[in-house]
Parts: sequence; structure tokens; C-alpha cells
Amino acid sequence: MKSRILALLCVVLLSACSGLPAAPAPAWQRVSLDRFFNGLTVTVPLSIQVPGDFVLARELDAPVSHAYWMRPADAEQMRSARRLPADAPYMFGNMAPPVRFDRATGKFSGEDQLRSQLASAGLRLLDIRKWQAQGLPVLAINAQGSDGRPIQVIYIATLKDSYCLCITLRPEAGDAAAAVRLWRESALSIE
Repeated sequence: MKSRILALLCVVLLSACSGLPAAPAPAWQRVSLDRFFNGLTVTVPLSIQVPGDFVLARELDAPVSHAYWMRPADAEQMRSARRLPADAPYMFGNMAPPVRFDRATGKFSGEDQLRSQLASAGLRLLDIRKWQAQGLPVLAINAQGSDGRPIQVIYIATLKDSYCLCITLRPEAGDAAAAVRLWRESALSIE
């Protein structure tokens, strides 16, 4: 028995020391919204796809109601600079957005004026989607800022009073293909 354990240990050690590169991070990781918001929200039985190299950025100088997901190096930069990395991609969760959901109308606040509000803010609407995920209303908005960088926002009604969750996705600046991927793989992945 000892020899089998020793042999297995040798195999593990040899493979760890073989100089092979570490396995790449998966392209996407499915994260529950409870985990996404670091357990600080009402329980919502949904999940979202997050880029595989993103981590929950902890110990940031940010309100408790906020959660940031980004690459580890970008999280470190944010920690030291005390501001979001200008061109790096990230996801931001807000547990107290000003948007509410009205069950009587089945609409998010401002939903009817969304196009005009975006235009007056200098944003161009690229896509808007609304669906139900496990009975919870979801509104996803893909807009483009005057700088050409997409701003992708997802509102999720919790159906606990008029309370909503908000997730903002900021693709890497200057990478149009990454912006499209983030919209398709993450924003539209709420389930």
C-alpha cells in the first residue's frame, strides 16, 4: 500500500516539475449571481458566464453593494491606483441601482424612454433584449459611448419588492471582437 502511494506521489511530483506550461484558463466560467455579488445580495437562482481569467476583485476601496470581476493584474492595479483601469475589461455588479421593476406593468423604470435617454447621454443603442430567466425579468442593453467603447448593462428584477440587480460589462478598449463575444457569451447568458 505504501509503495502505491509513493508511486502516485512521484507521478504527481514529476508532472508538476516537468516544466509543462500550466493549463490555460477556461474561456468562460459559469458563476452564480450569489457568488458574483460575493454573497451580499438576496438569493437569486441565476448565473452568468464570466471570462475564464476574471476573478472577484476583493479588498477594493468600493462600497459594500458593489462587486468587481476582472483579471488579477487589473485588480491589483485598481487596488494601488484606487480607480478602474482605463482600457482593461471588467464586470461590475451593483446591488442598489436606481432602476426598479414594476410588477403591475412588467417594466423596468425608464424602459419606455430608454432609447431617448441613451441618445441624450450621447450613447448609441446597438441592441436591447428582454427575457425571463427562471421567472425573473432580465433587460440587457448594449450601447456604444462617444469614444466608441461599448457599454453593456444587464438589469435583473429580483421580484422582492421592486428591487433589481445591475451588472455592467466593459469590454477591452479597442477590441470590437471581444465586445461582441462579451455581449453574446456573458450578457445574454443569464439563466
